[in-house]
Amino acid sequence: MAIIGTPLTLGGRDCSLRYDFWAWGQLDDHGWPIDKLLAALENGGPPYKLVMLLVWAGLQHQEPKPTIEEVGHWLDGHNQAPAMAAV
Repeated sequence: MAIIGTPLTLGGRDCSLRYDFWAWGQLDDHGWPIDKLLAALENGGPPYKLVMLLVWAGLQHQEPKPTIEEVGHWLDGHNQAPAMAAV
């Protein structure tokens, strides 16, 4: 069974966010285990750095894999809402 991604356009390219075990592991490695992540989402919304990490982790299945810095440059006030909806 394939994991279906959520489509999103970032950095001028079409991509999809997909959260498999690798993505969750990457978030955990960056200080956001699932319990802390869920608490942040439930308590007033995630901080901007978490939004960036969530988008980055969801893109790690794609080639070439974007860096966190690239994702940070792609996100701005104009596309943050669509990115959060895709997450």
